[in-house]
Amino acid sequence: MVKLNCDLGEGLDALDAQVMPFLQMANIACGAHAGNPERLKKSLELAKAHAVTCGAHPGYPDRDNMGRQSLALSESALTDTLLSQLTLFQNLCRETATTMAYIKPHGALYNDMMCDLHLFARVVKILASHCPSIPVLIQAMPSNHEHVHIAAQLGQTLWFEGFADRAYAPSGRLEPRSKPGAVHTDIGTIVKQARELTENGRVQATNGNWIELQVDTLCVHSDTQNALTAVKQLHHYLDTQSEGPRV
Repeated sequence: MVKLNCDLGEGLDALDAQVMPFLQMANIACGAHAGNPERLKKSLELAKAHAVTCGAHPGYPDRDNMGRQSLALSESALTDTLLSQLTLFQNLCRETATTMAYIKPHGALYNDMMCDLHLFARVVKILASHCPSIPVLIQAMPSNHEHVHIAAQLGQTLWFEGFADRAYAPSGRLEPRSKPGAVHTDIGTIVKQARELTENGRVQATNGNWIELQVDTLCVHSDTQNALTAVKQLHHYLDTQSEGPRV
């Protein structure tokens, strides 16, 4: 079964508590782009209470832009910020008797990695050195062969993600948030896109063409308008699917 995930711990505490019961996976901010140790700990405890799998969600250290603008970090700066975020996450996992089951980079870092194979290799190498055997969640693309090859060389497993609430460019990448219509807010559109990804392994790009994608999990962003309604409906839909687990 394709699993439902959501980015949490980013300041929408009341909404986090409402959506958590309907998730299988929670990507929790590690204090750089958003969140703080107290909020992270509460998110881990909430996930544990609802038997939700916890993933670290590290991003660029840019709270002003919520990690959604690219930063040209040096090798050492990138290493320092990622290891700092992951160390905090792991320490709080120990405090809460939870487990870091996977890592999903956030925002601009996530997108930059998908566009730049050199950066992808840098990030995966850092993660592999600190968190060997912990899967990394990245965007499903029409072809992820190069990403898989790099990760395999570093001994890292990849999981692949599709987006129910984002518009796709013809290339298979996400349309930038600055573009009108880049974020779906209509519930029917979100559910339809989720069904296409789950049942048919495809998504319709903004030019009308279909793109083939194989996904292990679907994401809805917690700050998307109507996120709670979308998560509830997708939870119900995915719960009816009889396929065996992919993740």
